[in-house]
Amino acid sequence: MQAGSAFTSLVNSFFVSLVALIPKANLGEVAVVMALVSLWATARLHRKAGRQELHVVLLVLSVITYIYQGVVGVVLLIIPHSTSQVFTIAYLVIASFAVALSRARALMQGRTTRHVGAE
Repeated sequence: MQAGSAFTSLVNSFFVSLVALIPKANLGEVAVVMALVSLWATARLHRKAGRQELHVVLLVLSVITYIYQGVVGVVLLIIPHSTSQVFTIAYLVIASFAVALSRARALMQGRTTRHVGAE
């Protein structure tokens, strides 16, 4: 499940970053679309996971991040030249990359986060 969550975060960050590099592209559109896709993927991953595999903190942080990205994306759709919102998306992408890479590294080293109900 951690691998799927890391992959979702990396895909989200990758596409938002790429579109941000395109001159005159509407960053709000891709931010909203990727937030919705990421929320869907996160819900699907956590629904499939057994109760012992459920990482509550990971779920809550992911959902909050994607909802915030979606809200900022909507603001960018309304005010496309808002530099403060572009900076917000940039910082969200940086944080998302950092978290996803740390999850991937932990998986490669054989570490996982503590499961709910685990002693």
